[in-house]
Amino acid sequence: MNGYTFVKGYRDNISLRKSFNSLASQVFGINFEKWYERGFWTGKYEPYSLADGDKVIANVSVNKINLVIEGERKSAVQLGTVMTHKDYRGKGLSGVLMRNVLEEFKDVDLIYLFANNTVLEYYPKFGFHAVEEQQPVMELAGKGQSVTLKKLDGQSDEDIKFIFHLAKSKMPLADRFSTTDTAELLMFYCTYVFPQNIYYWPEKEMIILMTIEGETLHIYDVITNKKADLQETAARVAPPEVKKVRFHFTVPVSSQIKKEAFRGDEVLFVRPASGLVLPNNFKHPVTSQA
Repeated sequence: MNGYTFVKGYRDNISLRKSFNSLASQVFGINFEKWYERGFWTGKYEPYSLADGDKVIANVSVNKINLVIEGERKSAVQLGTVMTHKDYRGKGLSGVLMRNVLEEFKDVDLIYLFANNTVLEYYPKFGFHAVEEQQPVMELAGKGQSVTLKKLDGQSDEDIKFIFHLAKSKMPLADRFSTTDTAELLMFYCTYVFPQNIYYWPEKEMIILMTIEGETLHIYDVITNKKADLQETAARVAPPEVKKVRFHFTVPVSSQIKKEAFRGDEVLFVRPASGLVLPNNFKHPVTSQA
């Protein structure tokens, strides 16, 4: 288009990868190089880009993801890293890439993305509609922490290998809605987002990503290859000052869990295949969000 070249599958091309990282840094303040160096940038994450020479000027990335919805496995594509270089905006380049991707993956069960508040009117043009997420919340009585957790370091290659080993066999946390086979994407969060918020519970062979904000415990993920009682897990790892737990993923239905409309920085947009119905109440796992 207009002399630009369509490129994909170029993660091992040094010049194009460097240009992609430069654009991602300018637009989103992120750089995928360390993720690449650690071996987590695989064919599951594929930028679809337009290049001006060896300069990436526009991009829509494809994340190939499997979902569990109401106990059934579904194929999905999550779009992300949608960006255009400031000098090339207003030319319809993102639209060209979007239509390309939608045509190529028209047979998957669900195509979806997370959009910031500046582009909420853009994605309905391509058949997407917004869906409100519901966040599980649990009240605690402040019983006190009863387990000893080992802190892991997302900057440590040794700890990252340990986390990835367990993440590859991670069980879905809820049959109603979960992502599966997303270990590489999870490692992006362990490397860049939560490197100092990763804890290991040896007794349960469980890794927990969590932070404490005042009297609230935020649990971002629970990595285990065994069936986990998430309410018990939250209650036992919470220190005495915690009165409330917010789960950043779907948890099994329980009388102790209430749902609150999730108000994040981005809005979930979905484009499901004909006949696919999403659950009424679910929270997409934050550590599988591209």
